[in-house]
Parts: sequence; structure tokens; C-alpha cells
Amino acid sequence: MTEKTTWTFWRPRVRPPFLNVSMADELSRWWGGVLRFAFLWSRGEHTEAETVASRVGLNCVPPQLEDVEDTLPRAIAAAVRARRGFLSGQLSSQRDVLRACNTASALLHDCLRVLQLPLNGPSQQVLLMTSCEWLLQMQMELWERSQKPSGGPIAQGFHRDLSVFRRLAQNMPQFQLKLTLYEAMQRVMSGANPIKTQLVLDRCLRRRLSTYPSVICAKGNQESASCEEAEALMLACRHLPQ
Repeated sequence: MTEKTTWTFWRPRVRPPFLNVSMADELSRWWGGVLRFAFLWSRGEHTEAETVASRVGLNCVPPQLEDVEDTLPRAIAAAVRARRGFLSGQLSSQRDVLRACNTASALLHDCLRVLQLPLNGPSQQVLLMTSCEWLLQMQMELWERSQKPSGGPIAQGFHRDLSVFRRLAQNMPQFQLKLTLYEAMQRVMSGANPIKTQLVLDRCLRRRLSTYPSVICAKGNQESASCEEAEALMLACRHLPQ
């Protein structure tokens, strides 16, 4: 593998002074593990994703990336660490989960502040959006477990990370359904008018049934759209008055 290939997913502002073949292989293995982990989680194959994370060591950033200026590798590792800790029960208290989310969120914000949109490549943008989604999903689940209080630090963190996701989803039609779902969840968590929240969720269903040409209805995206339609229905059933 050439050095040019090695830096496909991440283009550092300050490149390490020396990168031998062994280092290049280690970096490629780590980035490949991140992509594989994200893919498996998106398909709900959590056992396989955990196997990949443990084998590759995704909780930690490779030494070659620890001291670079860009925070993308550290942001991804922090999001993976928070997600795995939450699902495995290693982060046993709400305070521990929020602390892990806040750490990953701060790194994501730093990364987005340094990088310019549009990003260098689709892999970079998808990894950032996936990491942000892990944080949003964790905060949704944590809020549901904590007797559903309106406002508070969980809702504030959700709002902060949703702003990142919204910015990353600009001009990406395939992510607009997800964005609508998260915006509806934000309304639920803040105790907003449930009628208007239902109208937001209805937009998901109307887009699904739309006859207009759309990326979300194109070949290869039907499974994703069906999943998001089901999530919209479940969200309405769990949190909105019937």
C-alpha cells in the first residue's frame, strides 16, 4: 500500500515526519476497522461489530495519530469508546455516560471547526456523521431510561450534537429522513407541542410515499427508508399521545 492510499480517509494538517510500511499497515488496519465497525452497527450486527472493535483496538487511537492537530481520529475513537461502554454496561451511571458523550462531542466540534465543508471525501463525512449518530442514539436511550425529564443536560447534549449532524447533512438528501427523525426526537425531549411533533414525523411518511424523484426512494436506499419509516412510527407510539 502506498502512502497516498494510506491517507485516503484522513488528510492531516501536519503529517508525521516518517511513515514506514509497518506504520502504514497499522493505520490502514485501524481505519478499515472503523469503517467495518460503522457498517456492522448500521446493520444491527452488534456482536460482529464488537468482535471487530476488540480485534482492531478501536477504543484507542494509533500512536501515529495521537499528536496530530486534526481531531478526527480521536473524535471517532471517543465516540466508539462511549458507544461500546454504554451498551456493554461499563459506563454504569448516567454521569459516566454523559461525561463520555461530552468528551466525544467536544472532539467532533473541534474537528468540524478545523475542517471545511464539503469534506475531502465521502468516507470522512460518513465517519463523522456516524460518530455523531452514536452520540445522538445514546442520549435518546439515556433520556428514555431516566424517566423522560424535559430539558436538562441530556436534552442539551442532544441539541448540541444535532446541530453538528444537521450541518454535516447539508446537501445530502439520503440523510434528510434521519435528520427529520432526530429533530422530532429533540421536540419530544424538550416537551414541545406533541401535535406539531406528529406533523414532523408525518413528513417522514409522506416522503416515503412521495412520487417525486428522490435519492431516498432510489434503488439501494429502499431498505434504509423502510427502517426510518418504522423508527418514525415507533417514536410516535412510544412518546406521543394516541
